[in-house]
Amino acid sequence: TSTTTPATSTTTTRVPTTTTTSTTTPATSTTTTRVPTTTTTSTTTPVTSTTTTSVPTTTTTSTTTPATSTTTTTAPTTITDTTSTTTPSTPSTVSSPIPSTVSTFTPTTMAESTPTMRSTKPTLPISTTILLNTTATAPITTRTPTPQPEINTFCKCNLKTVWLDVFLLMDASIMMGRNGISSATDFIVSAFGKLTVGQAEKFQTRLGVISYASRVKLIADLNKYTSTEDLLDLEIQPLNETDTNIDGAIRLARERFASPSHRRAARQVIIIVGSTYAPTVYEEPTRVAKEFRADGGTIITIEYLQGTVKRIPMFKKLASPNYRLFNYRDGKQLRAQELRQLLCKANCFCKRKWVPYSKDKWNAPRGECYVPVKISSTQMLASRTCQRKNDGILAVDENIEKDAFLTKLVPPNRNFWLGLQLKGNQWMWPDGNSVGSFTKWAKNHPTDKGECVYMQKNANNETSWFSDNCDNNYFHICQMKPCDSTKYCPFQLSNEEREI
Repeated sequence: TSTTTPATSTTTTRVPTTTTTSTTTPATSTTTTRVPTTTTTSTTTPVTSTTTTSVPTTTTTSTTTPATSTTTTTAPTTITDTTSTTTPSTPSTVSSPIPSTVSTFTPTTMAESTPTMRSTKPTLPISTTILLNTTATAPITTRTPTPQPEINTFCKCNLKTVWLDVFLLMDASIMMGRNGISSATDFIVSAFGKLTVGQAEKFQTRLGVISYASRVKLIADLNKYTSTEDLLDLEIQPLNETDTNIDGAIRLARERFASPSHRRAARQVIIIVGSTYAPTVYEEPTRVAKEFRADGGTIITIEYLQGTVKRIPMFKKLASPNYRLFNYRDGKQLRAQELRQLLCKANCFCKRKWVPYSKDKWNAPRGECYVPVKISSTQMLASRTCQRKNDGILAVDENIEKDAFLTKLVPPNRNFWLGLQLKGNQWMWPDGNSVGSFTKWAKNHPTDKGECVYMQKNANNETSWFSDNCDNNYFHICQMKPCDSTKYCPFQLSNEEREI
C-alpha cells in the first residue's frame, strides 16, 4: 500500500518486512543519503513533510532525493559537533556527518567557532546534521569533542581571570592585504572575547596593538581598552608597504612594556601575526626577540598563510618553545581556543628570581617555585615571611629528586631552614605530611636539642639535615605554587635588587 502526500520534496523508502518512516525538509539544499542497513531512521526539522510507506517482498533499502536536488556548502562556515538535534537550515548550508574536530580557521580567512563579536561582520547560522547509524540492537550514538587537558596539575586555566599584558603585532604590508588584516583582527578579537579585558591590577588582561610594514605604528597602548567590548572597535589599516620591520615592532612593544601603562606584576606577551618575512635593511629580529624571552616574556607567532605562500622560517626563531600557530596546517584549521590555551600557559609562571622545580614543553612550571633567601632569621620568622609575602611555606625536602634540586639552589657551608618541625613526637612538614621513608639526617641527628631542622651542604655538594633550636638565625628556602589565572602574584623586588 502506498500513500503519497504532495510536497516540494518526496522520499520513497522500501524496507523488507519492516516499516521505514522518512521525514524530509524541503529546501534549496538537499542531501542524498544511502544507508546500507535493514532499518534506517533519518530525521531533520520538518517544514513540509511527506510520508510514503511501501512493504514489498524485496530486500533492498534505498532513500533517494529528486534528481534536481543539490548539496551546496558555503565557506567559510563553521561546524560545531556538540548536539544530536538538527538546527533549522537556511539555503546553502552544510548537511553532512560531523567530524570529531572543529575547524574555524580557513586558509584565506580567520574565524571563530562561535559567531564573531564584531558587529560590522554578519554571522552565518551553524547547521549541524548528525548521521544516526541505528540497527535493531544498537542504540543511537553521537560524537562529542574530546576535552582539552589542563596545562599541568599545578596551574589552572580560568579564561575570565587571565591577567596578562599583551601586545599584538599585526603585519600590515602589501602581502598581508586589507582582507587578511581584517580577517586576522576578527580572529584575535574572537579569541580575546572570552577573556576579561580591562585596566584592573588583578585578574584582567590588557591589550596593546602595533602594526608594522616598513614603518611601525602604535595603534593602541596597553591602557586604551577598558572592556572586552571595546575591542569591537579595533581596526587596523594597511600601510601599503612591502617590507616587514618586525625588529622595530618588537622594540616598540618592549618600550611600551617599560612605560607606566604596563603592570609590573603581569607577564609580558607578544603575539606576532604575519603573512611573510623577507630580510631587508632593517635589523634581523631574532636578537631583540631572544632578549625579550630571556627577560621572562613570551612570544606567540601566528603564520597567516595565503594562497601559495610558504611557511615563515623566521617565525620559528622568534616564537617561544611550542608557541607557534598556523592558520591552516596538515588539513586542520586554527581555532581561537588554541590561542586562548597558549595565553593560559603564558599565565603559568614563577615570580622573578624564583626557580621552578621542573618545566613542561611550554616552559611553564611543573611543580612549585623555590627561592633561597640569604637573610638570617629565626625559623618562625622565616616561615611567616614565606606565608605573608608569597603565600608559601618553608621548603619540603620529601624525596631524592627534590633533595637534588634543593642542593643546587644553596651555596656550600651555609645553613638553610627547611619546613620540617617536631610536632609532639612526630616530625611534620608544613604541608601537613609527616616525614616519610626519605630522610637526610646527619650523623647522630635528630637530637633533643631542638624542634626545627636546617639543611647544610658540604664541600662535596652533599646535603644533610640537622635538628636545632628554632630561635637560631639561618638562611631559609621558600616554596610557593606558581602564579596562574586563579593565583595573583604581586610584584616585588628580590633581596639582591633591594641591596642594590
